[in-house]
Amino acid sequence: MDNPQILVVDDQEMLQVALRRVLERSGLRVLTAGSGAEALAVLEKTPVPMVISDLRMPGLSGIELLAQVKQRWPSTLRLVLTAEFDQALMAAISSCDVHRCIAKPWNNEVLTTLVKHLLAQFQTANAG
Repeated sequence: MDNPQILVVDDQEMLQVALRRVLERSGLRVLTAGSGAEALAVLEKTPVPMVISDLRMPGLSGIELLAQVKQRWPSTLRLVLTAEFDQALMAAISSCDVHRCIAKPWNNEVLTTLVKHLLAQFQTANAG
């Protein structure tokens, strides 16, 4: 999976741009969406191995989006970005089988290392 493409979903355009910049610098191709509904439309046209979604968005929340991704594209890796961690949130994240939680603000090096590691695991699991 050379130069894999991933989808970043955040209702704040500034964060989309920041994540895209960080991930593209590490050699990844990045699609962006500004809402859960927009993300589902992107995925219908272009399935990707990983979705990174903000948790709190108007309309379809990150948890609701990732639950739909799990149902419709079960092999897609699902990561959630959040600045708020509490017990109810962890239960919701667990229920939709999120692969990792990324805290805001994120560390660029840690984020890119994690994403590349998970994508390598995805490639190994799906080779063959």
